[in-house]
Amino acid sequence: MKQRGADRLRAFETIRRFGTVPSTGAYRRRHFDLISRVDAHPDFAGTAAIFHSSFWYLLKARQMGLVEARDFVEQCMSRCHVHRPSGKLQDIIDFALSERRHKAPRVKNSDLYAGAFKDIVARMPLDLDTLALVGGLFREAYLVCSLETAGFLKRSLLDLLEKYTSQEWLGDAGSELCQQAERHILFWQLTPDFLEEEIYDEWPPAAVARPLMQLNEATRSLISQENELYDRLVRKRMVKMLKSR
Repeated sequence: MKQRGADRLRAFETIRRFGTVPSTGAYRRRHFDLISRVDAHPDFAGTAAIFHSSFWYLLKARQMGLVEARDFVEQCMSRCHVHRPSGKLQDIIDFALSERRHKAPRVKNSDLYAGAFKDIVARMPLDLDTLALVGGLFREAYLVCSLETAGFLKRSLLDLLEKYTSQEWLGDAGSELCQQAERHILFWQLTPDFLEEEIYDEWPPAAVARPLMQLNEATRSLISQENELYDRLVRKRMVKMLKSR
């Protein structure tokens, strides 16, 4: 039976209860763009920019190849009014810099990249489009194995994410958004299917980041006792936790 009047679910109640995506006007029962209407209200200006940001594309945690990552970065750069020089333009810039190097110490390319990046980001608003650009740049650098650049971009993204999600208007949702963004943007390839294979004994990035050990008689002895020692450690932590209450 079709519900009417006060019994009918309103648009925002449907979105809240069922997690549906707001209509852009193509829905059979609603022939207007709900996001545009909300954005037009003076109390909610900026809603459309948040809703339509490329940032959400990264949060889908889907596999992304190099060509797709490059295209995504180019779209983000265009949206954020950022340009990456061509090889020819970079040669011109490098030549101009070399002309001045006798007056100043030589600077590494990685330092030049970091300096230019920080200067550009400092001029950009702290919004989802900026996060999308940095996240896309990270994926692209990771996929071409420019690992020093990828490491720098990862640290920059985490810093920007923390600042963005700490804003008061996000409330408790900020912490959840930060965690989801970190996991889906930085570890997008670790899909549920991948994790279910249990290739490692815990979260893969944590496993491969463990400090290595020299395999000798001492470490072999430690390895042979690791289960027993771990059980002792757990019991000790439990006792300590109970005493602290």
